Amino acid sequence: MVNKSIQVKKMKDNLEIVIKDYLTEISGVEIDANDDIIEMGLLQSIDFIMLINFIAKTTKIKLTAAEIHWENFRSLASILAFITTKLAK
Repeated sequence: MVNKSIQVKKMKDNLEIVIKDYLTEISGVEIDANDDIIEMGLLQSIDFIMLINFIAKTTKIKLTAAEIHWENFRSLASILAFITTKLAK
């Protein structure tokens, strides 16, 4: 059986590509992992909701209302850290 941390690492690598592509598609701007997408103004409110929905559907993780705040979604790096933490549980 494959170690859960290896599975999470593989999923994280794939998710980085998928989420980066999605962010580029909805914002029209290619971002780096640590770009502050909130500060850069790349996402409107509806885009943020669509991003959360996309992440939930793609990863099959359940998000609580408390988890849906800007800090978890400020950059590609913070999104991946948040997802990795959720998947490791």
